[in-house]
Amino acid sequence: LNASHRLEINAAFARLEREFDRIGVRLLRHSLKQNAAGPFIELGFITAQLGQRHQAVIDWLELQVGWPLKISPEPHQQLLLQEAERAFVKVASAATNGAGPGAAAAADGNDKNGSSRSSSSSSNNGNGHENETGTGSSGQAAPLTHHQAQQLIRKVGVHRELYRVEMRLNGAVRETGLDEAAVVEAFRDATGWELVVVVDQSASLLQPNL
Repeated sequence: LNASHRLEINAAFARLEREFDRIGVRLLRHSLKQNAAGPFIELGFITAQLGQRHQAVIDWLELQVGWPLKISPEPHQQLLLQEAERAFVKVASAATNGAGPGAAAAADGNDKNGSSRSSSSSSNNGNGHENETGTGSSGQAAPLTHHQAQQLIRKVGVHRELYRVEMRLNGAVRETGLDEAAVVEAFRDATGWELVVVVDQSASLLQPNL
């Protein structure tokens, strides 16, 4: 790259933000750094693997801004945990509503507007209420609320060295007809990492709809 043709650094940052926004890729951070070869711009994504999917775009942007561009190797652990929960809630809500991809999209939108990560969730209501995820007179599972779906998540952990996240679920999830493969695929698509779903043997009742 010709250093004399480089955009001013803030103009380069703005161009990067616009281009990634245009293609629908979340660029979490960008910063000017230095190594033995000279200055470069480091791009931060939720994972390096997600960034590598767009290497062709990054190569093209290098020519546009005139700066070397490198992908940060560091994952964003908090967002990984949030994405694991979001993938589960989206798929679980769609499954229990008996709808199709439209329900999943709706659940996804609701989660984006009001989700917060919790590494563990209480799953025993202790009040003797009947499990709201059971089947009704029609034989179909009752709709699973966002709150109930979160209650089914007992623990989520990041394994950086293995490029994967492990999600441990309450055994009551078996009553929801959850498609675990769909959860894994949704997470992989969003992050480039693998998701391991572990379902506990024990099941605790969920709290009633709030």
